[in-house]
Amino acid sequence: MRRGCQDEGPDCPDTTDIERWMLVAPSKQQRMTLSTNHYNFGPIKPSYFCTYYLTFDAFKLLCNSPNSVLVASNDAVSRELSQTTPQRAMVHSRLETLPPELIAAIFPFHETRGFISLGLCSQTLWTQAITWAQSGYIRWNSAYSWAGTPMICAGSRLEVFPHSISEIFPRARPEVVPQGHAAGEGPRTCTQPRLWFDEATEKFEKSPIPYDDDYREEFWKQIRSSGIPIRFYEPMAASFPTFTIRPGTKWYLRNLTQKEYIRMEAIVTADGEVTISFLETHWLTLDILLLWLISWRGKFGNDTWSWEHLRLFQGITDEGLGDIMIDPTYGPLDHDFWLIWAGNWAGHSLDVVADEVLEGWVDQSDMIKLLSGKVLRTLYGLAMAEVGGAESEYWAKIFEQSGEVVDLQLYSSGSSGEDDQDAL
Repeated sequence: MRRGCQDEGPDCPDTTDIERWMLVAPSKQQRMTLSTNHYNFGPIKPSYFCTYYLTFDAFKLLCNSPNSVLVASNDAVSRELSQTTPQRAMVHSRLETLPPELIAAIFPFHETRGFISLGLCSQTLWTQAITWAQSGYIRWNSAYSWAGTPMICAGSRLEVFPHSISEIFPRARPEVVPQGHAAGEGPRTCTQPRLWFDEATEKFEKSPIPYDDDYREEFWKQIRSSGIPIRFYEPMAASFPTFTIRPGTKWYLRNLTQKEYIRMEAIVTADGEVTISFLETHWLTLDILLLWLISWRGKFGNDTWSWEHLRLFQGITDEGLGDIMIDPTYGPLDHDFWLIWAGNWAGHSLDVVADEVLEGWVDQSDMIKLLSGKVLRTLYGLAMAEVGGAESEYWAKIFEQSGEVVDLQLYSSGSSGEDDQDAL
């Protein structure tokens, strides 16, 4: 999976017709913008985020069982590197002669770029840098974990908050307030929730990507101009601590607000990302599942869906998929994704644990199993209609592997899902 929360550039209020979506932890005043640099799309909606099979490192954000993950470097590679790297016969610099504790105290004052640059100055500093990086996930998790705190994926056209967020911001009333005038137009208006969105965009801290990927990516940017022999590149990269979990181990996505949970399992994606997915449904990663549960477009008159209401979701039917195969302009439209625009866990406190869930909690795994096939068809339809390329091939393969078949003879009559729900 490719990371889908990039630096979106200079922050500014939404003054265009482009709907922007942002993952927010309001109580921590931290946020991430849904975006992708792939195909130069920039900000994208949750439905496209899922179809492009992107990630926002949801597992690392929500993991609340630190003893069940392993954060370590390849010790064998590190030892081999120290034995094969030529020792410089020159006098150490004053910085290198400092006690390891003092050198470690210097690293926190450097951003990732400066940290890597300093480490590449000498073998001594590199060894110290790798040692310091070993505890990097603990520091990152302490500052940026969203486990146990309310979170929501909100759109920039907010009119109302879900009840769970309104309790956090009681002053955010759904009244309309003046926003100024644009040239040649009448007065523009926005709601208190939309003002909150703009303020969060401007003032909330951007949650950085997890330390392991951050360091490794910066290492590859600098190493080729460092003068270090090429044969040491791979061993040095392998020295960085890696975040791992054992594939197949059982995990639970918990809703602490509602005392509900969903059964998950540990996987490693085709491109090596460590995460969890719904049981026996590896395409339904934690990132994708969360966006279907916590996204909130916030139209007047809507509240989060109940589980019983979600039973009505149909998504794209055989007829709809058949139409798209014949003519991609047939869909799907926003109303085909109606379940995602008012996620029933929007604004709730969530975490991911490896421990068995205690009695008194409600298992919603059967509901996710019921919905997963419909979600798959809808994402496959969007991939065929508007995305294409590798993504369309990916979802076609998943669709086939799941045992799904489009019966083109089914739709001599009937609806194509247009009666499913009105657009929100």
